[in-house]
Amino acid sequence: MKRACLSLIAASLLASAASAQPQDQISVSVPTVQLKYGSTGVTDGAHGTFLKMPGGFVSPLHTHTSDEWGVIIAGVFANGKPGNPDILLPAGSYFFQKAGEA
Repeated sequence: MKRACLSLIAASLLASAASAQPQDQISVSVPTVQLKYGSTGVTDGAHGTFLKMPGGFVSPLHTHTSDEWGVIIAGVFANGKPGNPDILLPAGSYFFQKAGEA
């Protein structure tokens, strides 16, 4: 189960996404207060997504077809394996979840 309390997370940061960036892209630095949020739509292949979840959000048990990495920017994110206690991840924390793992 994944639960976010006052959370703003960066998730689905796939390792291959960094290498998939075109070489003609410029480097950027964006403070969290300037991030823009909108629909991600359907994606194919490696990608990176910033997610903003409302406080108290609970995601039902599910899996992803690709590995998933996340860095918590603000708030607290809870992540854990079924049947085990959730692990609370405050801002600055990191998680990795292997593809196909609930």
